[in-house]
Amino acid sequence: MNWPKRMHSLLTMTIYFPEGQSTAIVGRVGSGKSSLLNALLGNMERISGRVNIKGSIAYVAQQAWIFNGTLRDNILFHKPFDAERYERILSACALQQDLTILPSGDLTLIGDKGINLSGGQKQRISIARACYSEADVYLFDDPLAAVDAEVASHLLREVLGRHGLLAKKTRIIATHHPKLIQNADRIAMLEAGRLVEYGTYSKLTQSCNSRLNVFLISREAEEVEEAGMGSEVTTLNPHMTVGSSLLLFSLLGYLALAVGNIRAVKSLHAALLNCILRVPTSFFDTVYFYLQGRVVNRFSSDVAAVDNQLMNSLRSSIQTSLQCLVTFALTASLSPWIIIPLFFLSIFYFNVFVATSRQLKRIDSVSKSPIFSHFSETLLGVDTIRAYGLGSLFVEINAQRLDTNNMAVFAAAIANRWLAVLLETVGNVLTGLVAFASVATKGHLSAGFAGLVVSYALNLTQTLNWLVRMTAELESNIVCVERIKEYSELPLEAPWEVEDKPAVDWPQGGIEFVNYGTRYRPDLDPVLRSITCSIKPGEKIGIVGRTGSGKSSLVLGLFRVLEPAEGHIFIDGLDVSNLGLHDLRGRITLIPQDPVLFSGTLRFNLDPFNSYDDVTVWEALRLADLKSFVEELAGDAGLDMPVSEGGSNLSQGQRQLVCLARALLRRSKILVLDEATAAVDPQTDQLIQTTVRREFTSSTVLTIAHRLNTILDYDSLAPDLTIVGIYFKLLTTVTLIASMFIKAFPIF
Repeated sequence: MNWPKRMHSLLTMTIYFPEGQSTAIVGRVGSGKSSLLNALLGNMERISGRVNIKGSIAYVAQQAWIFNGTLRDNILFHKPFDAERYERILSACALQQDLTILPSGDLTLIGDKGINLSGGQKQRISIARACYSEADVYLFDDPLAAVDAEVASHLLREVLGRHGLLAKKTRIIATHHPKLIQNADRIAMLEAGRLVEYGTYSKLTQSCNSRLNVFLISREAEEVEEAGMGSEVTTLNPHMTVGSSLLLFSLLGYLALAVGNIRAVKSLHAALLNCILRVPTSFFDTVYFYLQGRVVNRFSSDVAAVDNQLMNSLRSSIQTSLQCLVTFALTASLSPWIIIPLFFLSIFYFNVFVATSRQLKRIDSVSKSPIFSHFSETLLGVDTIRAYGLGSLFVEINAQRLDTNNMAVFAAAIANRWLAVLLETVGNVLTGLVAFASVATKGHLSAGFAGLVVSYALNLTQTLNWLVRMTAELESNIVCVERIKEYSELPLEAPWEVEDKPAVDWPQGGIEFVNYGTRYRPDLDPVLRSITCSIKPGEKIGIVGRTGSGKSSLVLGLFRVLEPAEGHIFIDGLDVSNLGLHDLRGRITLIPQDPVLFSGTLRFNLDPFNSYDDVTVWEALRLADLKSFVEELAGDAGLDMPVSEGGSNLSQGQRQLVCLARALLRRSKILVLDEATAAVDPQTDQLIQTTVRREFTSSTVLTIAHRLNTILDYDSLAPDLTIVGIYFKLLTTVTLIASMFIKAFPIF
């Protein structure tokens, strides 16, 4: 089996997953663990053989998928509410303590992609969703990667283990977690898409040449070892001169409209993009539905309307207005009293149709946002939706939102038809009156002039109809400009650059938090309070704590993604609040938990500003253990190897190594790792940790970690950290350190 248009991801294998038992799927990065789960979900192209699954499926993805709704909605996932079962699952998934710190408990609204939750909280919600589904077969893709050792132990005991909630269910778990492997009834080991070993834990570990033994020993050894411009023209015919002048005037008018339209759209788009890129994170953390759809709607429908329709509607409005004025002037010269009904018609038109059309356009634009939002989040969670068999439900929800939008479109079409019938009737009456007036006043005007007036009157209906529609469309398109301006005038972050810049060799790595506290929005409680600590240049600091405790918030404060609510952060004696964001963020490097890659080439993802030569980039790839992979996969393309959106053509571990290569290129004096190895296998974890220790010896390293073994050789563990009202004093609290040590090292 393979992904469409790609090399084979899974080679021929025969494997049986016993009913009511758990099977652990193990192997290195790229060995095919996630591909096997996707094959079971039917998401891969089958080359040969077949897949038989008995019963319904529940799926927990490696990167937890959260949709817009309450926390309870994300767990129920359109299932009936059973209070007893719901409470039991909350307890088993260790979510009850998290509910106590949420403003509305499990009825708290979760924003786009769950951005107001930590990675561990998202994962536990995804696991709770699976438990509540009461499926027959459960597929887990590295379920414990995003949680700390204590929570992982709780989930293993209460959910995934032999005595947990799913003890009598068929569980297929892709993992590299030692305890999960030891507690599995069956173990399947994969290498390069092949099944190389299958059996029970005891059977496989008793064999001297067992590959599982090598895998487990390398894991244990790693844990112990890392205790770490035109011309003038003369003509003879005066009519030709007039005609040429009119032609030139028309061309200049069209040119002015075209150039003005292009410049206006570029200016509006640039202002919109600049604002969205520099708006504070509190804008995205504001929990209201369809935010993502609204932003996409501004950049797609609204910008397209201004780019493609606004100029045409403006030109047509001016043209038809002039045609109507000429027709009215000719009609008035024939019979001035005919102008009276035209005047009342204009009043009626402006008071009824244009206002209605404008509001319908606004409703049309607003009702598109839920469509964009729902479609985007459905694409992100398509695997989970398929696994739960809810594809038809999501299609129905999408159809309902399309119907809501079509109501506005249909109402606008009806209004246009109503206007056409009205204007045809009025126009025919006016044409008859003009013809009657021409006959009645035949002694006072020439036949030619009378014919001219009648011919213009015959076109009056069409001209009026077109004028009304174009003017209404112009006003409707102005609404799009209004919507773009709304998002272009949002409050921005701090200045990108300031006059007082730091020295060229800044920073050296010294960091000091002085009574520091921060919050996500002014109306929310602080997530960090009164933090005071000092970090010397070159020190390696581990930041630990329960998921949702505020570890990542501390890092966001360092990058000024969150502004301080109290206190200060000093780097080498400079208050970061007085620095430009470019100078601050451009000199600190972050390796995040969820690697971010952009659609383009590998070179662009590593060095977007072309600051380094090829030799330096290849050296960074070598240090990140990616050189051989790139040479083999890219071939002659080399660094111009294409990278799909989000890095979807690379595995999770490979994406993380690309982020490591970025850091190796920049060689910043301050490096932050935000659970950078949580979702990779032990070998990749060891590679990243070893590389960081070797290549950043003189840099200050701040590591947020769930695996205690990755930071045991660090200089300190986040002393005197106050998070969400809970006081941690890790250096002196022996009980906490001992507890984390025991949970992190199953060999003791």
